Amino acid sequence: ADQLILLQDGAFEKLDSHSVACALADAIKKIGDYDLVLTGRQAGDWDSGQVGLVLGVMLGLPCINLAREIKVEDGNVLVKKNISGGYEQVKAKMPALVTVSNEVGELRYISRTKMMKMLRKARSIPSWSCEDFVLAHEELKKMEIIELSSPPDMSRNCEFLDGATPDEIADKLAAVLKAG
Repeated sequence: ADQLILLQDGAFEKLDSHSVACALADAIKKIGDYDLVLTGRQAGDWDSGQVGLVLGVMLGLPCINLAREIKVEDGNVLVKKNISGGYEQVKAKMPALVTVSNEVGELRYISRTKMMKMLRKARSIPSWSCEDFVLAHEELKKMEIIELSSPPDMSRNCEFLDGATPDEIADKLAAVLKAG
């Protein structure tokens, strides 16, 4: 990353996915020139998994979802992405947006010395509030939990069938299934 900016404002709390994407799009547009936008797969709060892809559409970028490996070569981003039953390799011209899965890399642990240097630098990280970059902050929509309920308790009966041979077990299973 060439630049780090902390987006911090109470106006960003409990926003819906579209509003989060709008705010991020406005911030990215204010920063200007970019080649690659990386987002997480989904957040731990609403868990919708929509922000990254909506952001890509708002910025007019090609989007690649669920990356597990990312390489940049000759103005392209090469991504190995998760699909049902495996993975596929995809290439897109930059600028592009890539959402990353938890498989994108192992956590790296840094030394105490590097941590102290990083903390000193962190004091100089610029912080933007909503008014600094959001073009239409009055249009940001908040999420509200109207009701939260647990699913009804469901009881299940489990019966183990045994027998001396597979045919004997199959006959017992057929009898249980016939009985309903």
